[in-house]
Amino acid sequence: MVEKLEAILKSIGENVKGNNLTLKMNSSMFYEILQEKELEYIQFREDIKRDWEDFKQKNLDRIIKKTYSTFFYQFFHKYFKTYLDLFCGLDKKSLQLNLKEKVSEENLFLEYTYLLYSKE
Repeated sequence: MVEKLEAILKSIGENVKGNNLTLKMNSSMFYEILQEKELEYIQFREDIKRDWEDFKQKNLDRIIKKTYSTFFYQFFHKYFKTYLDLFCGLDKKSLQLNLKEKVSEENLFLEYTYLLYSKE
């Protein structure tokens, strides 16, 4: 697990350009970490599925329908904190969401700060 986290951090460090970061390039490593904790992963998926079903149900009653990007705008921070805590062993209290913006129907902009402690 530690080796994979080191690989992720190395990859992130190599791919950072300016102040922007795209995690798309590292998705296979993130998925491997999820698979290693199968029971937690199953529960994590069920929680997301439940939130999605609730969102879709509420959307039926809306005059102006909301898209999946609105769903992620509402829930991504919660999922990201859970992922860091359960699957990476990082303290979710150290993660601060600085900025959250829905740039378009397809794009969200999220800016985070993570405070690393010496034990991490």
